[in-house]
Amino acid sequence: MKYEIGSKIRRLREAKKLSQKEFASLLGVSNSRVSNWEMGINRPDVDILSTICDVLGVSADTLLDLRSSETGEWSAPLVSAYASAIRPTQEAACAVLGIPHVEPNPLYKPEVATCDMLVYSFPAAAGIALSAEDDYEHIQFPESEVPTGADFGVRIRGDRMQPTIQDGTIVFVRKQPEIQNGQIGIFMIDDGALCKRFYRRGEQIILQSDNPKYNEIEVGEYQRLFIVGKVLGYR
Repeated sequence: MKYEIGSKIRRLREAKKLSQKEFASLLGVSNSRVSNWEMGINRPDVDILSTICDVLGVSADTLLDLRSSETGEWSAPLVSAYASAIRPTQEAACAVLGIPHVEPNPLYKPEVATCDMLVYSFPAAAGIALSAEDDYEHIQFPESEVPTGADFGVRIRGDRMQPTIQDGTIVFVRKQPEIQNGQIGIFMIDDGALCKRFYRRGEQIILQSDNPKYNEIEVGEYQRLFIVGKVLGYR
Protein backbone atom coordinates (compact mmCIF):
# COMPACT_ATOMS: atom_id res chain seq x y z
CA MET A 1 0.00 0.00 0.00
CA LYS A 2 1.43 3.33 -0.99
CA TYR A 3 0.47 6.66 0.51
CA GLU A 4 1.91 9.83 -0.95
CA ILE A 5 1.99 11.55 2.42
CA GLY A 6 5.43 13.14 2.17
CA SER A 7 4.22 16.28 0.39
CA LYS A 8 1.25 16.53 2.78
CA ILE A 9 3.53 16.35 5.81
CA ARG A 10 5.66 19.11 4.29
CA ARG A 11 2.62 21.35 3.58
CA LEU A 12 1.19 20.85 7.06
CA ARG A 13 4.60 21.46 8.65
CA GLU A 14 5.08 24.67 6.69
CA ALA A 15 1.55 25.79 7.60
CA LYS A 16 2.60 25.41 11.24
CA LYS A 17 5.68 27.52 10.40
CA LEU A 18 7.98 24.74 11.58
CA SER A 19 11.38 24.08 10.04
CA GLN A 20 12.37 20.48 9.36
CA LYS A 21 14.77 20.68 12.29
CA GLU A 22 12.08 22.00 14.65
CA PHE A 23 9.58 19.41 13.46
CA ALA A 24 12.09 16.58 13.87
CA SER A 25 12.92 17.78 17.39
CA LEU A 26 9.24 17.73 18.39
CA LEU A 27 8.94 14.18 17.06
CA GLY A 28 12.18 12.99 18.64
CA VAL A 29 13.65 11.87 15.31
CA SER A 30 16.54 13.01 13.12
CA ASN A 31 16.22 15.82 10.61
CA SER A 32 17.29 13.43 7.82
CA ARG A 33 14.42 11.10 8.68
CA VAL A 34 11.90 13.90 8.21
CA SER A 35 13.63 14.91 4.99
CA ASN A 36 13.35 11.33 3.67
CA TRP A 37 9.61 11.31 4.40
CA GLU A 38 9.03 14.58 2.61
CA MET A 39 11.07 13.51 -0.43
CA GLY A 40 9.17 10.23 -0.65
CA ILE A 41 12.25 8.06 -0.03
CA ASN A 42 10.39 6.24 2.73
CA ARG A 43 7.26 6.62 4.86
CA PRO A 44 6.72 7.10 8.59
CA ASP A 45 6.37 3.92 10.64
CA VAL A 46 3.00 3.15 12.19
CA ASP A 47 4.33 3.72 15.70
CA ILE A 48 5.11 7.40 15.02
CA LEU A 49 2.05 8.36 12.97
CA SER A 50 0.00 9.33 16.02
CA THR A 51 2.81 11.65 17.21
CA ILE A 52 3.03 13.25 13.76
CA CYS A 53 -0.74 13.82 13.78
CA ASP A 54 -0.57 15.38 17.27
CA VAL A 55 2.24 17.77 16.29
CA LEU A 56 0.53 18.77 13.05
CA GLY A 57 -2.91 18.98 14.66
CA VAL A 58 -4.65 16.65 12.21
CA SER A 59 -6.33 13.25 12.34
CA ALA A 60 -4.88 10.11 10.80
CA ASP A 61 -7.77 10.15 8.32
CA THR A 62 -6.72 13.59 7.11
CA LEU A 63 -3.02 12.81 6.94
CA LEU A 64 -3.38 9.51 5.11
CA ASP A 65 -6.50 10.20 3.01
CA LEU A 66 -7.96 6.98 4.35
CA ARG A 67 -11.60 7.71 3.51
CA SER A 68 -13.20 8.47 0.18
CA SER A 69 -14.29 12.09 -0.03
CA GLU A 70 -17.49 10.97 -1.78
CA THR A 71 -18.66 7.99 0.27
CA GLY A 72 -16.79 8.35 3.54
CA GLU A 73 -15.79 4.68 3.29
CA TRP A 74 -12.29 3.35 3.90
CA SER A 75 -10.23 3.47 0.71
CA ALA A 76 -9.71 0.24 -1.23
CA PRO A 77 -5.89 0.23 -0.73
CA LEU A 78 -6.35 0.53 3.03
CA VAL A 79 -8.95 -2.27 3.16
CA SER A 80 -6.67 -4.47 1.03
CA ALA A 81 -3.60 -3.85 3.19
CA TYR A 82 -5.54 -4.32 6.42
CA ALA A 83 -7.09 -7.61 5.29
CA SER A 84 -3.73 -9.04 4.22
CA ALA A 85 -1.80 -7.88 7.33
CA ILE A 86 -1.01 -10.05 10.34
CA ARG A 87 -3.03 -9.37 13.49
CA PRO A 88 -0.34 -7.37 15.40
CA THR A 89 -0.06 -5.01 12.42
CA GLN A 90 -3.84 -4.67 12.27
CA GLU A 91 -3.96 -3.88 16.00
CA ALA A 92 -1.19 -1.29 15.65
CA ALA A 93 -3.06 0.40 12.78
CA CYS A 94 -6.29 0.44 14.80
CA ALA A 95 -4.46 1.96 17.77
CA VAL A 96 -3.20 4.81 15.57
CA LEU A 97 -6.72 5.42 14.27
CA GLY A 98 -8.22 5.22 17.74
CA ILE A 99 -10.64 2.41 16.94
CA PRO A 100 -11.03 -1.13 18.33
CA HIS A 101 -9.56 -4.03 16.41
CA VAL A 102 -11.87 -5.27 13.66
CA GLU A 103 -11.67 -8.76 12.22
CA PRO A 104 -11.41 -8.59 8.40
CA ASN A 105 -14.11 -10.23 6.32
CA PRO A 106 -12.80 -13.79 5.70
CA LEU A 107 -14.37 -13.73 2.23
CA TYR A 108 -12.52 -10.56 1.25
CA LYS A 109 -9.82 -11.08 -1.35
CA PRO A 110 -7.34 -8.17 -1.45
CA GLU A 111 -6.72 -6.64 -4.84
CA VAL A 112 -3.08 -6.80 -5.80
CA ALA A 113 -1.79 -4.14 -8.20
CA THR A 114 0.23 -5.74 -10.97
CA CYS A 115 2.44 -4.62 -13.82
CA ASP A 116 3.17 -6.36 -17.10
CA MET A 117 6.85 -6.72 -17.90
CA LEU A 118 8.88 -8.17 -20.73
CA VAL A 119 11.19 -10.93 -19.44
CA TYR A 120 14.05 -12.08 -21.67
CA SER A 121 15.85 -15.38 -21.44
CA PHE A 122 18.92 -14.47 -23.53
CA PRO A 123 21.56 -13.35 -20.97
CA ALA A 124 22.89 -16.28 -18.96
CA ALA A 125 24.98 -16.51 -15.85
CA ALA A 126 26.18 -19.88 -17.15
CA GLY A 127 29.26 -20.77 -19.19
CA ILE A 128 29.08 -18.86 -22.45
CA ALA A 129 27.24 -15.79 -23.65
CA LEU A 130 24.05 -16.67 -25.50
CA SER A 131 22.47 -15.04 -28.53
CA ALA A 132 20.77 -11.73 -27.79
CA GLU A 133 17.88 -12.74 -30.05
CA ASP A 134 16.60 -15.38 -27.68
CA ASP A 135 13.01 -15.86 -26.49
CA TYR A 136 11.05 -13.49 -24.29
CA GLU A 137 7.71 -13.56 -22.51
CA HIS A 138 5.24 -11.16 -20.91
CA ILE A 139 4.82 -11.75 -17.18
CA GLN A 140 2.60 -9.96 -14.68
CA PHE A 141 4.28 -9.20 -11.36
CA PRO A 142 2.85 -7.63 -8.20
CA GLU A 143 3.92 -3.98 -8.31
CA SER A 144 5.45 -4.36 -4.84
CA GLU A 145 7.96 -6.91 -6.21
CA VAL A 146 9.24 -4.76 -9.09
CA PRO A 147 11.93 -2.17 -8.21
CA THR A 148 11.15 1.40 -9.22
CA GLY A 149 12.74 2.24 -12.56
CA ALA A 150 13.00 -1.33 -13.88
CA ASP A 151 12.51 -1.54 -17.66
CA PHE A 152 12.53 -5.30 -18.23
CA GLY A 153 13.38 -8.63 -16.65
CA VAL A 154 15.92 -11.32 -17.46
CA ARG A 155 15.69 -14.97 -16.43
CA ILE A 156 19.13 -16.14 -15.31
CA ARG A 157 20.36 -19.63 -16.13
CA GLY A 158 23.30 -21.36 -14.49
CA ASP A 159 25.25 -21.00 -11.27
CA ARG A 160 27.87 -18.37 -12.07
CA MET A 161 26.17 -15.64 -10.03
CA GLN A 162 25.42 -17.87 -7.06
CA PRO A 163 24.98 -17.42 -4.16
CA THR A 164 23.68 -13.93 -4.99
CA ILE A 165 21.47 -14.96 -7.91
CA GLN A 166 20.22 -18.51 -8.16
CA ASP A 167 19.55 -20.50 -11.32
CA GLY A 168 16.11 -19.57 -12.69
CA THR A 169 15.96 -16.22 -10.88
CA ILE A 170 14.40 -13.26 -12.70
CA VAL A 171 16.45 -10.08 -12.37
CA PHE A 172 14.94 -6.64 -12.94
CA VAL A 173 17.04 -4.32 -15.11
CA ARG A 174 17.09 -0.57 -15.72
CA LYS A 175 18.52 0.43 -19.08
CA GLN A 176 21.53 2.70 -18.58
CA PRO A 177 24.84 3.17 -20.41
CA GLU A 178 27.10 3.28 -17.36
CA ILE A 179 27.53 1.21 -14.22
CA GLN A 180 29.64 1.57 -11.09
CA ASN A 181 32.37 -0.77 -9.85
CA GLY A 182 30.94 -3.73 -7.98
CA GLN A 183 27.43 -3.41 -9.39
CA ILE A 184 25.67 -6.25 -11.21
CA GLY A 185 24.58 -5.59 -14.76
CA ILE A 186 23.61 -7.08 -18.10
CA PHE A 187 26.34 -6.77 -20.72
CA MET A 188 26.65 -7.48 -24.43
CA ILE A 189 30.00 -8.85 -25.55
CA ASP A 190 30.19 -9.06 -29.34
CA ASP A 191 26.96 -10.92 -30.17
CA GLY A 192 26.27 -12.42 -26.75
CA ALA A 193 24.87 -11.26 -23.43
CA LEU A 194 25.89 -11.96 -19.84
CA CYS A 195 24.84 -11.13 -16.29
CA LYS A 196 28.00 -10.24 -14.35
CA ARG A 197 29.49 -7.93 -11.76
CA PHE A 198 31.36 -4.98 -13.28
CA TYR A 199 34.84 -3.72 -12.41
CA ARG A 200 37.13 -1.22 -14.11
CA ARG A 201 40.82 -1.47 -13.27
CA GLY A 202 42.59 1.32 -15.07
CA GLU A 203 41.85 0.77 -18.74
CA GLN A 204 40.90 -2.86 -18.19
CA ILE A 205 37.25 -3.90 -17.81
CA ILE A 206 36.54 -7.04 -15.80
CA LEU A 207 33.25 -8.96 -15.69
CA GLN A 208 33.16 -11.18 -12.65
CA SER A 209 30.98 -14.04 -11.44
CA ASP A 210 29.95 -14.17 -7.78
CA ASN A 211 30.61 -17.90 -7.73
CA PRO A 212 34.35 -18.14 -6.85
CA LYS A 213 34.88 -21.35 -8.81
CA TYR A 214 34.65 -19.41 -12.10
CA ASN A 215 37.36 -17.17 -13.50
CA GLU A 216 36.74 -13.52 -14.23
CA ILE A 217 36.34 -12.31 -17.81
CA GLU A 218 38.78 -9.71 -19.09
CA VAL A 219 37.21 -7.81 -21.97
CA GLY A 220 39.68 -7.87 -24.82
CA GLU A 221 40.89 -4.79 -26.69
CA TYR A 222 39.11 -5.83 -29.87
CA GLN A 223 35.92 -7.09 -28.28
CA ARG A 224 32.74 -5.02 -28.51
CA LEU A 225 31.31 -4.36 -25.03
CA PHE A 226 27.92 -2.72 -24.53
CA ILE A 227 26.37 -2.06 -21.11
CA VAL A 228 22.68 -2.94 -21.38
CA GLY A 229 21.74 -1.88 -17.87
CA LYS A 230 21.98 -2.24 -14.11
CA VAL A 231 20.33 -5.04 -12.13
CA LEU A 232 18.06 -3.33 -9.58
CA GLY A 233 16.75 -6.43 -7.86
CA TYR A 234 15.59 -9.99 -8.40
CA ARG A 235 12.95 -12.56 -7.41
